[in-house]
Amino acid sequence: RKQDKKVIRFVISEKKLGQYSMNELYAGGHWSKRKREAEYWHRLTQLEMRSQGIKKQLFLKPVYIRFKFNTAMDADNHGYLVKMIIDGMKGYLIQDDSKKYVKGYSVGFHSGKGILVEVEELEGENSSKLQ
Repeated sequence: RKQDKKVIRFVISEKKLGQYSMNELYAGGHWSKRKREAEYWHRLTQLEMRSQGIKKQLFLKPVYIRFKFNTAMDADNHGYLVKMIIDGMKGYLIQDDSKKYVKGYSVGFHSGKGILVEVEELEGENSSKLQ
């Protein structure tokens, strides 16, 4: 019998997402502001996982991560948020964000509240089933 894949889902309920768009990042800003933003998102990501009952548990196999947003931003404008959220999962759900552990990610949309994050364990290190 084939073992079910491990998938962990959680929602990040930040409301002011427009200030974290790639357009805002390209507009410039001091490195210290970006550092504060990254620290905020790392803490927020871990706080949301804990508050939703997700315990610290590193995936043993590589993962694929899906992000679903409910924003007016274009799909490609979410890259900055994706980076900060993935970095917030390091040491909590994923060992590292290198290609050894994170085989890919996708950005899409949903009608729900917040940012829906789905982390799916892949069958093997060289899995080609990326959705």
